[in-house]
Amino acid sequence: MENHRWEDLYSYWQNKHADGRPPARRDIDPPTEIPQLAANLMLIDIAPAGYQYRLVGSLLRERLGAELTGKAVGSSGQSQSIRERWVQTLDLVRDDGRPRMLVAPGPAGATLTNMMLVLPLIDDEGKVEQILAGAFFSDQHFTPGAQYDEVIIREVGDDPA
Repeated sequence: MENHRWEDLYSYWQNKHADGRPPARRDIDPPTEIPQLAANLMLIDIAPAGYQYRLVGSLLRERLGAELTGKAVGSSGQSQSIRERWVQTLDLVRDDGRPRMLVAPGPAGATLTNMMLVLPLIDDEGKVEQILAGAFFSDQHFTPGAQYDEVIIREVGDDPA
């Protein structure tokens, strides 16, 4: 099931740590180093005006039914409460530099579970400057643009199991 592939992204990110610190953007190269996950990834810039999608993988564009690259976070067609939880998760990762997992059970009657791993990328001073996120799905039969009813924020520790 695809939603367990988040562990590959988490291991990749952990292996890029130096001196116990998360990697910087310059330390990672997902298209070259983990090409099997590139379609599932997004890179998010942190700006004074808010968050902006720098890159959004092709699988995510397909699943969301929209192109988000270059757009502000929160501009998707999801409900306001889901968008607020997404921004809340980004704020948590930005503020404490710790990874989070968003788990979104699918719409009523669906078998989909979306798992979004949200990882900090730091600057030279150790401040979170960008966020790397990967979305993984358990159901390949998903209608693009479907809405989620809820999302649950989980912390991800040294033992993600």
